[in-house]
Amino acid sequence: EVLVNTYSIYPNPTSGMVTIEGENINYVAVYNSLGQLVKVVRTQDNVVDMSTYENGVYFFNVVDNAGTNSVQRVVVAK
Repeated sequence: EVLVNTYSIYPNPTSGMVTIEGENINYVAVYNSLGQLVKVVRTQDNVVDMSTYENGVYFFNVVDNAGTNSVQRVVVAK
């Protein structure tokens, strides 16, 4: 059985705060374009502050409470 979690990440591209809409989010791991982990966010309001990061492409790995991963691309453009 395959379960599909869909998360909305906006705004994309962003220059600051990114909101992740979805249910049962445990944490979000943010990776840069080189695949390096740059941030792990455990937040109740599902908001990630990207304002201090350089312009470029980042990957948000959203992990739910069951351990299921969903990866989405986010562009930071200031």
